[in-house]
Amino acid sequence: MTQGSYGEAWVFQALDEMGEKVDLTDATAAFFSMRLRATGAVKFSRKTAEVGNGTYTLPDGSIRSFTPADGVLIYRPNAGDSDADVPGAFEGLFEYTLPAGPVRKPGLGYLDINIQPAF
Repeated sequence: MTQGSYGEAWVFQALDEMGEKVDLTDATAAFFSMRLRATGAVKFSRKTAEVGNGTYTLPDGSIRSFTPADGVLIYRPNAGDSDADVPGAFEGLFEYTLPAGPVRKPGLGYLDINIQPAF
């Protein structure tokens, strides 16, 4: 994405250790955090995200429908989320809450977010 842009949803499918989608039907909350990869400086922490439940236009322009059973987490960047002091490589992390407690995903690594300079 370009520095200062927002409005296009970031979509992530939570998978378990076997690569199967995680059923988020019982999820009570979802959050998204982002930090600068090189330094670990936090850009923002635990902004409200959502469990996919409806029809969405994805970043590639395709239209998909999800239910909570599909395990899809969605974060809609707000103004300022991509206004990084310095454009660069960031990493994102989703977490969600189930009746048994909070869960942080992705278990196999962070989401790569690259913010290019605006001109």
